[in-house]
Amino acid sequence: MLVLADREFLGFALWQAFAGRGAQLLWRVRRNITLTPFAVLSDGSYLARIHPEPRDRRGQVVRVIKFTLDDPQRVGHQQPHVLMTTLLDAEAHPAIDLILCYHQRWEQETMYDEQKTHHDPVRPGKAAHLRSGTPAGVVQELSALPLGHFITQALRCEAAKAEGIDPDRISFMGTLRVLRCRLPECESVDAGSLRTWSERLLWEIGREKLEPRRNRMNPRVVKHQVSNYAKKHDHHRPAPPLRKSFIESVVMTI
Repeated sequence: MLVLADREFLGFALWQAFAGRGAQLLWRVRRNITLTPFAVLSDGSYLARIHPEPRDRRGQVVRVIKFTLDDPQRVGHQQPHVLMTTLLDAEAHPAIDLILCYHQRWEQETMYDEQKTHHDPVRPGKAAHLRSGTPAGVVQELSALPLGHFITQALRCEAAKAEGIDPDRISFMGTLRVLRCRLPECESVDAGSLRTWSERLLWEIGREKLEPRRNRMNPRVVKHQVSNYAKKHDHHRPAPPLRKSFIESVVMTI
């Protein structure tokens, strides 16, 4: 289990709470936090310690990855980015792999759309996203919807693995439609029939391929100045096509 988190979440107690549950962590941290290196690793990352209190010398060893982006078209160009992780082995988990992994954190927004818009059953005349009318029913449904979403995504990943492509290349809606269509045909009387049905299901989901995603970005601006982001102006749209991929723009720093 790998938990990603934004830079506003870092705290020693919360970090230990997640790590104590057996999770590996990969969190972005604020660039002004003091992380003194005591060992520099082969990929340019380094080991440091975090402490519960500034004067408390009891600490936990973490690995720090610092990098910037050299593409002027990208948000965060030439700004320092700092990641902190419990994955201390630079050979098993190279820094560039973890940077690319954290870059995928924005995919959670897609997941919200999948759950709220597509996975949620369509029902006319009901504006709420939950069908239940009682508190206990709401709790039950909130537990069931993520489980259903997890099953759909797990099948999507299995189908992508069989096809040798990234799961992003398999349509979520296509997977959901195939699953809803084929579930009534599921024969679980014996292991052989269930295996045959499962293989056919994954093959059909594997046909729901998408084109590779465009190399795109959005300026970090807002229409109205109600946040720390810069105000949105006409020159922010339309943004010119990116010339570099994300990985080509990563520059390790220390």
